[in-house]
Amino acid sequence: MSSASLLRRRLAAAGLSGIALVAFAWSAAHRDGPVAAPFTTSTTLGAVEPTGASTAAPSIGPASFHWAGADPFHVEPRVPRAAGTPCVVEIARNRQFQTEGSDVVPFFYVPPAGCPRPWSKVTLAVELSGPRETHFITSHFEIALDLAAEGGGEWSGSAGLPIFFASPQEHAQLPVWRVEREITDYASLLTRVQTGVMLQVRDNDRWTDGLDPTPIYVRSAKLLFYPPTSATPAPRVPDEVRLIGVASAAPRPGEAFPRNIERAYVDVLARGVYGNRFWFACVPTDRAEAYPALWSPLGIGNARGEVITSLGCSGGSYREVEVYVDGQRAGLAPMFPWLPSNFHVSSATVDDPAPAVQALQMVPYRVDISPFAELLSDGLSHRVELRLVGDTRDEPLFQRLSGVLMLFLDRGATQVTGALTRNTLATQAPTPSVTDDLTWDAATETLQGTIATRLERTYVIEGFVNTSRGRVNHRVWQRSLFDHANGMRIVGPDPTGLDDYDQDFSQKVRLSNTVDRVSQSTRGGEVVLDDREYRSYPLVLDYRAKGSFRTNDGLGYPVPNLIELGVHQARGIRASYLRPGMARYRTALSDVFDAAYLDLDAQDSAEGEVSSARTYRFTDSLGGCYSAALTTENRALTSRTRGTGCPDGRNALRWFSYPDGAPQSMGWAPRP
Repeated sequence: MSSASLLRRRLAAAGLSGIALVAFAWSAAHRDGPVAAPFTTSTTLGAVEPTGASTAAPSIGPASFHWAGADPFHVEPRVPRAAGTPCVVEIARNRQFQTEGSDVVPFFYVPPAGCPRPWSKVTLAVELSGPRETHFITSHFEIALDLAAEGGGEWSGSAGLPIFFASPQEHAQLPVWRVEREITDYASLLTRVQTGVMLQVRDNDRWTDGLDPTPIYVRSAKLLFYPPTSATPAPRVPDEVRLIGVASAAPRPGEAFPRNIERAYVDVLARGVYGNRFWFACVPTDRAEAYPALWSPLGIGNARGEVITSLGCSGGSYREVEVYVDGQRAGLAPMFPWLPSNFHVSSATVDDPAPAVQALQMVPYRVDISPFAELLSDGLSHRVELRLVGDTRDEPLFQRLSGVLMLFLDRGATQVTGALTRNTLATQAPTPSVTDDLTWDAATETLQGTIATRLERTYVIEGFVNTSRGRVNHRVWQRSLFDHANGMRIVGPDPTGLDDYDQDFSQKVRLSNTVDRVSQSTRGGEVVLDDREYRSYPLVLDYRAKGSFRTNDGLGYPVPNLIELGVHQARGIRASYLRPGMARYRTALSDVFDAAYLDLDAQDSAEGEVSSARTYRFTDSLGGCYSAALTTENRALTSRTRGTGCPDGRNALRWFSYPDGAPQSMGWAPRP
């Protein structure tokens, strides 16, 4: 069976047809009235790939993909340009991470001469070059400002505040990969000289072989600063930006904050590494202890030379990030199920050559902690921290977790007063319901059943601040739902005490991870800020490996002879924003990846067949539209579209939009 046929079969089995679409379910709070006329002073278009096109591979065959133009394997949009010519600061050029020695490359940043703040937009553009080897795939790559050198906070496993967080995708079919991220909200950090680091994190399955992966080449990393114009004015950005730490058993020292904080937000980035890369495939430790077959050398995430699988990772499949203020829960962020490249030691991979969702760049999730503004402004020391919950080890070694605190200040006052008046999240512990119907049939040597994990937390947090413009009431309502099913079927003997045995391992993951949130601020009975968002991170994963486990001189290793893998992954976001003097601004994003892998001769580590499909679509209520799609078969590009479904078949975006789904600060809107 070809991998394309396998892809169609997997989609049908999951209840999907063709390229799946994300369905959005709005709560009653999101059922707004009709959109009024656009806010007339902010409708400048910044064109993105202005010549939309739908193309298919020419008759000469898919191996020659130059018909597709620049960046044939990209569907992600570029950051929309502001007007004018940007000032450019290059922080790296032709830098290579060593295959031996340090995986950290330092850089030095100096603000652009003759290009003072404020800026209408700040964009980071990164170009990476390959090629990579699918056997040795770097887990991820980061660029961070080294705030620790200036007495800032700490970040688990790194030296600074992240401005780029990705999994390098480079391969021989595309010599240069360019990825962009807007970092205008972090502009206050870029007015002074900074040191920084580029960090390569290696945690791939074959690391235990003692071999090093192919190094990353940073061809170029640049910061683009756009000066303000009448068409693209400088937006209001956070007055202060800080790195925050990761909560630990030993309380960290607090720090003092400005005494006039009006609003506060935390950008959260999180993913598992090492044994936690496949957290969505994990089973609870007590189940793994009760059913030894779950400790399978053929399971997802196996490491050569060690009988370690992600199924044995601590804490089961539930993961979420909690934000704390002085030890009190202050907000929640979902964990995106980022797909690692290798699913097994045999190099089973689905992201070659097309990247999966957010593989080229992970954007942060923004948590509104404005109800705590008065508390942080009281002049005392406070701790704002993150904790990844669900992993009972709670060790930084197994997580990449960072938080960026952004503060908006009342520029008309030196001191605000107020109070935190309600927090229903404070007492809601992260304790999911876990049930299973696993059974072991000794006669057929079969373990099968489903482990179900579910946690729903709905909360309201309220507070107020007395500002120079009057009393501002902040209210955050959020419903977070984690609903997960892990279907297992393992055929083979009880491995306890056995050195050699055969096994047929199958696992079906069904994850629904959604967040519904409303952030609202009022002053004198008037709504001055109303932000609403519904976010969905579904994952369907079907995995099967058949083969044996063998020992040689006391060293155990898996010998698979069949690996089958099907994936449906998506990211869906619907959001709306309201400010005084403007119509409600709405955005919608759908990013979907479907892929299938089939290797009928995995015993000799031959690369299997891969087929994939990717669709991306962003729209907003001011007429902005971006769409792109591609398909691949047997690691070759077979079709590519741009602009399909957009007006006149063209991609065009407003200069202030965030088509990558990054947090929208609405700094271009009237001041709340």
